[in-house]
Amino acid sequence: MQTALAVCFTSIGKLFLIAMIGFIPVRLKWIPERILFAFVRLVVDTIVPVTITLALLKGFSATALEQGSLIILAALAWNLGGCALGWLVLRKVPKHEPKSDRTISVMCGIQNSFYLPIPLALAILPPEMQAEGMLYLGLAILVTNPVQWTMGTYLMIGRGKVAPTWVETLKFTLNGPTIGVLLGTGLSFVSGLSDAARAGFSAPGALGPIMGSLGVFASWMGPVAMLVLGGLLGATDLGGVIRKRAIFVVAGIKLLLIPAVAFILLQTVFDYYGPIVKFIVMLEAASPPALNIALAAKRFDGDWELCSTTMFPVYATALITLPLWVAAELAVLGLLG
Repeated sequence: MQTALAVCFTSIGKLFLIAMIGFIPVRLKWIPERILFAFVRLVVDTIVPVTITLALLKGFSATALEQGSLIILAALAWNLGGCALGWLVLRKVPKHEPKSDRTISVMCGIQNSFYLPIPLALAILPPEMQAEGMLYLGLAILVTNPVQWTMGTYLMIGRGKVAPTWVETLKFTLNGPTIGVLLGTGLSFVSGLSDAARAGFSAPGALGPIMGSLGVFASWMGPVAMLVLGGLLGATDLGGVIRKRAIFVVAGIKLLLIPAVAFILLQTVFDYYGPIVKFIVMLEAASPPALNIALAAKRFDGDWELCSTTMFPVYATALITLPLWVAAELAVLGLLG
């Protein structure tokens, strides 16, 4: 357990320092938000899908899909269950405000599915396990993104605000990460491509430079994603009114209750599944809310100010809770030897 704690806190500490490189210039207004969001689009539409596509090319199989079924089940459970539980709890807590509570409830269920989990998985897992880990993270993203941009978005729509059309919903749902999952899965059935992806620059013919270059591009995912995460946190509203009610409910459900349930089930009901699958389930379950929730709330007239002011203290709390949960699971699984 001591080794697992050291690895997790060291890994997240390094990633946090990288995130500060993105946080500080955005917070000090050195980098305009339009530049930040253009960079976000670059990451979401290029680096993330390339990383996921390569991972699926290297490791997708019928056995991996069978193991990955737990990821799909778990992602549905905490996305839908977390939102429902958040809404129920908020109705019992004083100062019930439907618009705000709908937005907070979304934060209780929909987690950061790639900006934080992907860099952490790359930092913690041994190199020989990373491709399989990325494969399972891709399955989690395949569930989380559609739920966020359908159910999550509709929950946050303010009164008088027009709901997104089916074209907008499809556009949000079929974003870079989701396309990466679909593309990687489809290409994995093309003869020779999986071997070429694993060989990289050593692949025969024209596939060598292509796969090798894509591999180098995908290797940027960890630091670049943390730069973006830091920038998005820097763009959040820290000057608004901090409402402890929202922070306690989101942190209690998303950072404590959901990972606790996941940890218990992984050692009992779902003990059959492999160690990397369990590691990814724990990593995703313990991750803080998706930062894109604040952007969606602003776009569709949810309580985005409350969402924005809640994000930073919740993420600060996750700096402690996330490595603790992941270290506990790693210690049980013995992944670090």
